[in-house]
Amino acid sequence: MQGTRFSEAAVILRALLETPLSLENEVEALYMLAVVQRYTRQYDSALHTLQALLTKGPDYARACQEQGHTYLAMNEPGPAREAYSRAVELNPALPASWR
Repeated sequence: MQGTRFSEAAVILRALLETPLSLENEVEALYMLAVVQRYTRQYDSALHTLQALLTKGPDYARACQEQGHTYLAMNEPGPAREAYSRAVELNPALPASWR
């Protein structure tokens, strides 16, 4: 992802998600996939991935923050604000959610 090779990152993450993973690693892979999807403007897919993540880790604050980023990219400030609020409820140390 750091090299902005998002297509390759998505392929690797999807393949990884098809293998047996610990819950922690699965949640992290889903998070990274959602970020890649947002960066490639696949907003509906990103929101779907984040919903799957939050089903497995409902208190994962960065997922809520990523929902906020995705809604903001979709020019939907209301849902973005709600997602950011949930993120800081779960983890007040997320500066991007406060901004």
